[in-house]
Amino acid sequence: MSTRSKRSVKKENDDSESIPASKPVLPQKVFLFDEELLENAANQVIQKFYHPGKEENTFFIVNNESKTIQEVISFDEPNRCWFINQTAHSNGCLYMTVPVDPAFLVLHYLKNFCKDKALQLDQIEDAQLPKAPQILSELVDKKCLEVVADVKTVGGQTFYKYNPRRTIAWLQIKVSKIVESLKNEGIYCGYSSLSANYAKSEKTENTAEEEDFLRVAVGIVGQYLDLELLEDLKNKFGIKEKKKTVEEEKKTPASKRKSVKLEITSPDNGEDDIDDEQASKKIKLEPEKPKEKKVTAKEEKLAKAAKGSKSISSFFTKK
Repeated sequence: MSTRSKRSVKKENDDSESIPASKPVLPQKVFLFDEELLENAANQVIQKFYHPGKEENTFFIVNNESKTIQEVISFDEPNRCWFINQTAHSNGCLYMTVPVDPAFLVLHYLKNFCKDKALQLDQIEDAQLPKAPQILSELVDKKCLEVVADVKTVGGQTFYKYNPRRTIAWLQIKVSKIVESLKNEGIYCGYSSLSANYAKSEKTENTAEEEDFLRVAVGIVGQYLDLELLEDLKNKFGIKEKKKTVEEEKKTPASKRKSVKLEITSPDNGEDDIDDEQASKKIKLEPEKPKEKKVTAKEEKLAKAAKGSKSISSFFTKK
């Protein structure tokens, strides 16, 4: 009896141990890298810099050999995942690398620390990112910063002072180049919701104006500018925000709308023709009247029979 019980227990334990344990699935992400990054992977580091447009610290890929910086951006949509091999990964973001002019990142420090006095980049103290100014000083050439700052070299040391006039002129050149590229590529920049494919195939009068190209180009450059500098750039080009008709539609709820009734006397009534001004004066706004409900014969009989009777709620009142 005891031998049989031991064998049965051992058999049950063997069956439980034969079940393979599930291995944890490591999260994977989908990236679209520039070929230059893949060729020089050994000389690259991931570093955080302050992003003026996003107003937060963002990851960038720094190549020390080519002296280039690329931003890591992501496209995220709800309810999206990736199927990699035989596994579904819940992180459905698509990550990409975009080259960025380092002067945009240095411009943040120059505008906030070198406005009143000239400083070296490595002298700027950033409490959140202490290594960022030092890395930018090694990557950016001093000649490149002459477009946004006054540069002076004394005893082998280079000092920078923010110059708002040069900065706006440099940003104007950036915008002009983007406008030229948009026109050469045939990218539709109209304000309406016209399809880009339709705009290319049907060359009608609904072509984008110069202001539309400027608006899109300023928006692209403005992604790396703070709000103050972006407003200065818009004012320089004379770009004004267009009001959306959707917002005006929201201000007028459908329940508060009134029907418009035209009361214009026709010429048949012995009056002369009415011009547009007189017709507009006779336009009146009247609320919609509720339609009268017709009472059927059955409802009339029930109403007569109910005369003099009490309602059910009267039996439950306090006496």
